[in-house]
Amino acid sequence: MRVGLFILLVVSVGAVRAQQPDTTDLKADGVYKHIVGVHNKKGVYSGHVEYFDSTWTLRLRGFAKRGKWEGLVEYFDSTGVLQRKGMALHGKWNGLVISYWGNGQVLSETPFVKGKASGVFKAYYANGRMSYTFPYHDGRMSGEWMMWDSTGAAANGDLLIRWPGGGSLQVHCIQGRPEGKMVSKRMDGQFAGIGIFRSGLPEDDLIYYNRNGTPVRKDSYKQGRFVKSVPLNQYP
Repeated sequence: MRVGLFILLVVSVGAVRAQQPDTTDLKADGVYKHIVGVHNKKGVYSGHVEYFDSTWTLRLRGFAKRGKWEGLVEYFDSTGVLQRKGMALHGKWNGLVISYWGNGQVLSETPFVKGKASGVFKAYYANGRMSYTFPYHDGRMSGEWMMWDSTGAAANGDLLIRWPGGGSLQVHCIQGRPEGKMVSKRMDGQFAGIGIFRSGLPEDDLIYYNRNGTPVRKDSYKQGRFVKSVPLNQYP
């Protein structure tokens, strides 16, 4: 999984001397944004880079080497509060990537090895208690899920977990293990993912959706182990 470097690679610049700090305007998604950093004549950034939105609020900060992130990369929300941070190596996450609630509590921890999630993912409630965990292997979810309610007790019955911005995860649990259909939704109410669990293990197909609510990928599992991935609704 590449760290979001597109804002560094698509900037078109004029005759600016190599390795001189500058400010560059970039129009993305219909909004003018700003980048402060150092680039060469081809627009590839190196050195300390800061990315500001159209209100000049800091949204991203890190160190780039020939257009790829190296070392600590930090993302900030529209109010300038730290939202996510992690270590990068050659433009890919490498190490623990941490996301935060608006109150500064840790929201999630995802371990990466050379751009692929690998190890135990951990999610937390805004009160700091553990929400759920599951293992990744070579970039794929693999193994048993465990879930807790906001009091710290193993989840039993229907569980609804809400994320910052309005996204959610809903599932039925038995002694902390998801059982039956799990539904994940984005902040606008569109589906993000739907899957089936048996005794805490993903089973059969997990369907992933894009921001328009269209299914785009199907991952198949057997007793918690990843079997294969098939793209859906892909057009030339």
